[in-house]
Amino acid sequence: MDRTWPDEPRLVTEKPRARSRAVLGRKVSGDQRMTAKAEMLETLRTMLRDVFRLRNDGVTYARLARAHGYVDGYMRALLESNVCEKSELLSLVAEERARVDGPATAEVASDPATVAA
Repeated sequence: MDRTWPDEPRLVTEKPRARSRAVLGRKVSGDQRMTAKAEMLETLRTMLRDVFRLRNDGVTYARLARAHGYVDGYMRALLESNVCEKSELLSLVAEERARVDGPATAEVASDPATVAA
C-alpha cells in the first residue's frame, strides 16, 4: 500500500520532507480510472437512495437538507474534477429516483362517466 504521510511524527518547526516523484506524479491507467469512477458513481447512488428514503420517511427538514447538501457537494466535486458530465449525473439521479419512487409519469385509468361530467 502506498502511503504519502511520514512514518514518524515530526515537529511543527521541522521542514517538510520532499516526497518522491513516484508518489506525486503517479500515472493512473485507464482501467484504474474507470474503476475509481464506477466506485464514485456507486457511492453517489447510495447517497441518493438515502436522500429519497429520508424524504419518504418524513424526517425533519434539517436532516434532509444536510443529506441534500452532501449529495450536492459530491456531485459538484465529480463535475469539477471532470470525472462525470452533467448529463451522466442527471440520468443517474433520474434512475435512482425512478427506482425509489417509481416512474415520473404513469398511466391513469379513468371512468368514462367521470370524464363526460
